[in-house]
Amino acid sequence: MKKRPLLLATLALALAGCPGGPDEGPIAIVSFVATPGIVDPGGTVELSWDTKNARTVEVYAYRTDAAGAELPAEVLVNETNVADGSAQDSPFRNVRYVLFAHGDDDVEAEAAVTVNAGEFDDVDITSFFVEPTSIAPAGEAHLVWGTANAEAVRVYSRERRFPELEWAPAFGGDGAVESSGNEDLTLSILATTEFRITANGSGETVSRETTLRVFGPRPDRPRIVSFTAVPDEIDQGQTSTLTWETVNAATVTGIVGVPAALVNGSEDVTPSRTTQYTLTAARDGLLDIAQVTVVVHEVEGAPAIDTFSASPALIGAGGTSTLTWATTNVDSVDIEPGAIVVDGAADGAIDVTPASTTTYDITATGPEGEANSTVTVTVVPVGGIFVTEIMDDPAGVDDTLGEWFEIYNDTGDVLFLTGLTLEDGAGSHQVAGAAAVADGGYLVFGINDDSLTNGTVPVDYEYAGLTLGAAATITLTGGGVDIDVVAYDASWPSIEGSASALDAPFDATGNDAVANWCVATTEYGADNNYGTPGVVNDCP
Repeated sequence: MKKRPLLLATLALALAGCPGGPDEGPIAIVSFVATPGIVDPGGTVELSWDTKNARTVEVYAYRTDAAGAELPAEVLVNETNVADGSAQDSPFRNVRYVLFAHGDDDVEAEAAVTVNAGEFDDVDITSFFVEPTSIAPAGEAHLVWGTANAEAVRVYSRERRFPELEWAPAFGGDGAVESSGNEDLTLSILATTEFRITANGSGETVSRETTLRVFGPRPDRPRIVSFTAVPDEIDQGQTSTLTWETVNAATVTGIVGVPAALVNGSEDVTPSRTTQYTLTAARDGLLDIAQVTVVVHEVEGAPAIDTFSASPALIGAGGTSTLTWATTNVDSVDIEPGAIVVDGAADGAIDVTPASTTTYDITATGPEGEANSTVTVTVVPVGGIFVTEIMDDPAGVDDTLGEWFEIYNDTGDVLFLTGLTLEDGAGSHQVAGAAAVADGGYLVFGINDDSLTNGTVPVDYEYAGLTLGAAATITLTGGGVDIDVVAYDASWPSIEGSASALDAPFDATGNDAVANWCVATTEYGADNNYGTPGVVNDCP
């Protein structure tokens, strides 16, 4: 095994002196010795000195690091009116001690002694692994480790869902302790988790990491087992059957006409154009989402709705959305609710201001019959969703990879967030795709949804064009109405690596005041970051 000096030192002082003023005459150091001159690592060295005419005595230790570079001086003694005295030190590497004696004229003298602290065996982690390396949620794995020359071993996880584990094998005092252990991970390991081991010995610390990967959904969260369309290709006028099966779901949403409580079931649909159906399953603030597409082939000469959309698809209460449509082989268009009838307008647009979430049904009529389609405008009360946590300065990763913020849904319903606009005072981003948040649930927006590069943040939706920084105004807006606005700056409770978390009152009014926010204290990931992305905040 490689030999080299140890890193750290401990100090125990035992000062003895003779108080009183200095004698007349020049300052002098009569003696300054270290006994013994050679010690084993961590052994005790007795420093003693005798001076004349000194008002102040200082003793410094000049140590070196593992590479031999000198470290900043360490003060061992700083005493006034002590002509002679002693102190103890326990060095682990070669060290130079220097005595300074100061008199009335601030004259100083120096004496030095070098202690050869000898050599010792390195502390080492001989093994650290988990088997198997991957499991299903709540599955079983074994964590195994071995060390050499360790005084204490600490094995722990930085994943907030798993408690810290600690073991400290007995130390025989000779620096040659062999230690090993294993722990059955039969607790609820629900997500990929990094474990770390640190071993301490003779003043040094070494560490290693290993990762247990967890694949698959958590067993306690709602899950859509299947969502199918049969057949998934039809001609205009034909029917497809949507069928779904869920587990642990309390409600389902997304299919027009289906009761929320029908967590397992089927529904016939007759879309007149290719349509993507989105199903959500929710329970206790958690949500799963699935999509299926029915391709519709047009029949020659038959009326067709080429497009029917709402922009934005989400608005704040009192906001406006624009319904836009384009058709073929159509003489008139009827849109409900609202009895919107447009004769001779195969293509068109109209502004709507629904008071609540509304599904609009368009009927396009032509010489060969009619076609139907729907679009939903989601209406969110002002303050119905609000910002609850902000990480603007992550540790271990660049801000451009690790910034994120969290929102909470207080509307009482599952919300599809497509069409919501995020703003930071300089840029904006409109949510697209199948983004949804359960009632009483959290959703994490982030600049990067890759947990391998973003600091292990469970980002639900990746945005572009936003930069948080030390000061910004985060706005959630839709249809010209601001749903929530949070303006923060450097005075807010935020430090590098720690998110700002909303405490109380926990609502869209409470998050306006800096006094209602705290510095997050729960560690997550592997980069010394603190926050609770996606779960309840941890303000003390």
